[in-house]
Amino acid sequence: MNDDWNDDFEIPYPERGDKLIDHSRKQGEKRLFAAWMIGQWHWYPDAYKQAADKLVDQIEGHSHEDRLIFPIIFLYRHFVELKIKEIIIQLDRLSGTQIAEKQFKKHQLMPLWSYAREHLACINNANWDNDILPSLERMI
Repeated sequence: MNDDWNDDFEIPYPERGDKLIDHSRKQGEKRLFAAWMIGQWHWYPDAYKQAADKLVDQIEGHSHEDRLIFPIIFLYRHFVELKIKEIIIQLDRLSGTQIAEKQFKKHQLMPLWSYAREHLACINNANWDNDILPSLERMI
């Protein structure tokens, strides 16, 4: 990912009447004032990874920084979850399938990974290194 990912587009400034959270949609549905991100699913996981990387880069080795391991692990774990979901979206487009909404909304990595792995066959002429997928699965 390009560290200057935000240089690729211009973020509009808020305008009078904009709300941080817009409740005017369907009942129970909310939308953040981030309409410019709609449809840019890949920005979400990359943002979590960028935040984790920046946090790690700021650590200077002092013992009081040890507690930062918790948000760092959370950010990297959430990056993995969202990246798997990004892959699922792309695989579903390629294969003409659709993951169940209930399964997609859950935060369990292994069921999401299993779904993605099962749908990798839709990639024609893919040459897989036989060690990559088991290695990824062990890390997940």
